[in-house]
This record gives sequence, C-alpha cells and structure tokens, in this order.
Amino acid sequence: MKSFNIRYFIKEGIKNIFRNKAVSFNSILTISLALLIFSIFLLISTNIRYVIEGWESSADITIYLVENISESKIAELKDLLTEEKFIKSVKFISKEEALKNFSEDDDIKQLIEILGENPLPNILEVYFIKDRKTSENIALLREKTSKYPEIEDIQSRGEIARILYTSKTLGLILSVIFLFLAMLISSNTIKLTVLSKETEIEIMKLVGATPLFIKLPFVTEGIIKGITGAFLSLILLYLLYFALNISFDFSYFITVNFISFQQVLLIILTGGLIGCFGALVTLRKFLKF
Repeated sequence: MKSFNIRYFIKEGIKNIFRNKAVSFNSILTISLALLIFSIFLLISTNIRYVIEGWESSADITIYLVENISESKIAELKDLLTEEKFIKSVKFISKEEALKNFSEDDDIKQLIEILGENPLPNILEVYFIKDRKTSENIALLREKTSKYPEIEDIQSRGEIARILYTSKTLGLILSVIFLFLAMLISSNTIKLTVLSKETEIEIMKLVGATPLFIKLPFVTEGIIKGITGAFLSLILLYLLYFALNISFDFSYFITVNFISFQQVLLIILTGGLIGCFGALVTLRKFLKF
C-alpha cells in the first residue's frame, strides 16, 4: 500500500475523532480505565510471582509470640510442634535476633529510631516435611496451639498465597469485563462517525472507492483511540505506583516491581486491538458491501 494512502487513513482517522470530540473523549477515557484495571492486574500478578518465589526458602507457618514469653514456654511449644511426624523443624527467633538480621537494612534502622524501640515480634518458624503441608495438618496445629495465650497469631504461607491468587483471579475477571465494555463503547462511537458520514460514503461508493478504502479510516480511528487510551492508562498506572511508594515504604516488607517492558507493549497492543475490533463490529453491521 502506498505511503500517501497510509497517511490519508491516519489523517482521516484523526479527523473522525475530532468530528465527535466529546464522544471520542469518553471512548478514550473508557478504554484507558479498562486498560488501567488490566494494568493493575498485571502489576499484581508480577509482584505475586516475586513474592511466591521469595517464599521458597521461608517458613511454611509463622507463629507470633507475646513479648514476655518464658524460655520454658518456648521449649514446650517447640516440643509440642515437633512431635508431629509431618513437621521437619521448628526454629525460634527472638525479637533481638530478628532485629540483628535486619541491622543492615537502613529503612528498618530509620523505623526503629522513629519508634524508639524494637517493633519486631518473637516468632516460631515452622517447616513442614515436603508434600506434607496440607490444610488438615495446618488445622491440627492451630487446634493444638489454640489453648496457649502466649501465641498472638498464626500465619500460613499457603493462606496468604490463596488470598493473593484470589485477588489475581478477581482482577482478571474485572479486566475482561471492562475490556469488553470498552470495545462496545468504542464500537458505538465509530457508529456515530459512520452515520455522520453516510452521504460521503455513498458518494465514495459511486465514484468507485473500494470497500477496504472506505472502511480503513474507521479502523484507523479505532486503533488510534485504543492506543491513546493505552498510553493514558500507563501514565495513570505509573502515577498510582509512584504515589503508593511515597505513601507507604514497601521496602520494610517486600520490593514492589513495576510491570515489565513486554507487559507495557502488551497493554499498548491490547488497546489497539480493542479499538480495531470495536471498529470491525460496527463496520460489519453498518457497512455491508
């Protein structure tokens, strides 16, 4: 296809967008919102993967203990846990030892200076024998330790993982729903453009313009709106990511990673496809030739 034709289609696509400014703006905004939700889903998925990978060498269950627990009670709890055949080992980490482990972390040092005391808890790290970490065994441990007031909380790596994966699944479902709605809205805005140019289209058909030549400006319009919405969503995602990092210092817990370059390209491609398919749906219905 000749270069002047490509420029013509792009020019016509942009003219179509400005022909219905308000409607086109709403369409771009809707696409950007849908892609923002999709982008947040990708951000969550990326960091879930990093978190799960970081758990490979961590405890299966962490038991949080009261501050003034006695050594005899710690030994009693360790014996209680290790008598189970599915337990590989139990390790006690005092709040002082935990502080020493974090002594090289400047952020933890700064937090302690602000608080004026050691905020870290005493914990028991429980490690299961491989493939023996089941919900039944976890429930059994909870039941056995429930009578001990020295235990403040019990956290299972699997329970946290399930919460993370549930969030990931809900994010995917919401993304699909909003992407579909964005495609429909994009389709409707292109329909308005087609109807407003009905006379012009008839003249083009009479002078011998091919169906492809007539349809491509509308497809280009959809793609431009989709890509514009994609870039807007990426800007909003980065601003959200930046604002969260200012509000909450994630380095106290985990490092939050931004989406990869490949995922950025995926978002831009998805935006273009939303606009393209939205246009094709309209053209198939209103330009049957």
